[in-house]
Amino acid sequence: MAARGMKSNGIPPPAERPVPCRAFQVLPEGGTRWRKALAGAVLRPESESVVIETLFDSVDHRLLHAGIELTVRGEAPRFECRLASLEPHAGGLPALEGTHVMERLPSFAWDFPQAQAVPLAQILETRALHAIGVHEADLARWAALDDQRKVVAWIDEERHLLREHASRPGKSVHRLLLRGLRGYDVEFERLAQPLEGASEILTRSAETFDPRALLGAPEMRSVPWPRLPPRVSARTGLARIVRCQLRILALNAPGLRAGGDAEYLHDTRVAVRRLRSLLGQLDGVLADEEQAFLGAELRWLAGCTGPARDLDTLLFEMRLSEPELRADLEPWITALAAERANLQRELVAMLDSERAVACVRQLRQAFAPRKGHAGPRAATPLALLLAKRLRRRTRQTFARAARVSAASPATELHELRICLKKLRYLLECCRGLVPKQELAEAFVHLKGLQAALGVVQDCEVQACRIEAFSQRVTEQPGPRAGLALGRFLERTLQRGRKACEDQAQRVAALLAPPGRKRFRALVDALRHSAGAPR
Repeated sequence: MAARGMKSNGIPPPAERPVPCRAFQVLPEGGTRWRKALAGAVLRPESESVVIETLFDSVDHRLLHAGIELTVRGEAPRFECRLASLEPHAGGLPALEGTHVMERLPSFAWDFPQAQAVPLAQILETRALHAIGVHEADLARWAALDDQRKVVAWIDEERHLLREHASRPGKSVHRLLLRGLRGYDVEFERLAQPLEGASEILTRSAETFDPRALLGAPEMRSVPWPRLPPRVSARTGLARIVRCQLRILALNAPGLRAGGDAEYLHDTRVAVRRLRSLLGQLDGVLADEEQAFLGAELRWLAGCTGPARDLDTLLFEMRLSEPELRADLEPWITALAAERANLQRELVAMLDSERAVACVRQLRQAFAPRKGHAGPRAATPLALLLAKRLRRRTRQTFARAARVSAASPATELHELRICLKKLRYLLECCRGLVPKQELAEAFVHLKGLQAALGVVQDCEVQACRIEAFSQRVTEQPGPRAGLALGRFLERTLQRGRKACEDQAQRVAALLAPPGRKRFRALVDALRHSAGAPR
């Protein structure tokens, strides 16, 4: 018996067959000669239009990587901002579709309606949006007719021009999209074959075209983790890692000083903490006095970045509140944003201080090639030193994790989080020294637990900051705003309690036999990489 909806020969009924479609790119020398390839076909012009829109994305093209397009048309005070998912459920998020009319250009995820702001914030976080190019499209549609003047196919001709900078020439692409109609498969193939055989025309697989494909590399490039050979010495390997972190600091410095994008501060803060943690955990690579000095200076530098980052996370949560609550919180958001601006000036002053400059300079000198004053473990294979430190850190982390529960005080959970961070920084140094899949699985276990504990810590810090700030504000915003702040505070505490329950489940998974076995296997792999017996 044939399956329902299918013919007995296994071919879908005509109504269910997909409509044939084929995409082509016309090379610059092709011009309008594609019509000569279809000289035997009757083409009737149907419509023409010109579209001019501005493309928006973050400096590191996060929307592009997530398969999401943001285009803006119009002028103030009416901007038509169109969000489109170029892939179904791009990035595993709900489909981001629709046009939103705004009075000003969007700068952050929270400038959109909440239904779009929340999933966008998962991609952009606090990364700012910028105009990355102007896209002009000349669109023309042709109807392909048979000898009875019936339409048997459609041909969409697209000429795309993208300008990244007004002072530079743009990049262009000329496309054709041949769309068939049901019941006219033979006619469709008769049109497709000469196009496929033309020397000035290339067949393309994608039906849709993303104009961002014409863009150059992102302005802000990520710094790849250094490749470490298996037998690299501890000093040489750590020096490459340190220089990598210093490049991250330099890369983020202009954006951090500008202050318009909180992710620059976040990336800077992570690099500083990673440096401090690795210098402390991989002791013996530097001389004791130099290690102690750099550790103290990095602790001070990390402390400089803390208050501003804490306020960034608080403002992020407030701005993503549902519309009614956010409207009532607006006086508090304005006041906190003013305080953040003051912190920004203090932060820049500290980063430009002689002490901060000297700290970075000393790091460069300490890990410069052929630098003397190395510690007693400088020549030890890095993999062997990592194996020893990883075994010790894993035992400490597992022991501390076994003592916590959903009812544990925030201080104990924070100490566990610090242990996890240190463990994760050690694991990062294992890249290239252990099997990639085993390392990725260890990261997955740590990342989920670390994220849950991070929410607990953020909620604790935010609650304290909210209470302290509300008490010292000289001009209270009014009863409505006061009630809204109380509601937001309670939701923050609820979010923290939920994260406590979540971390308890993740701790159990980490302490389970497979989790313990995974970390023991990494230690064995490191020893093997260094040439030591397992």
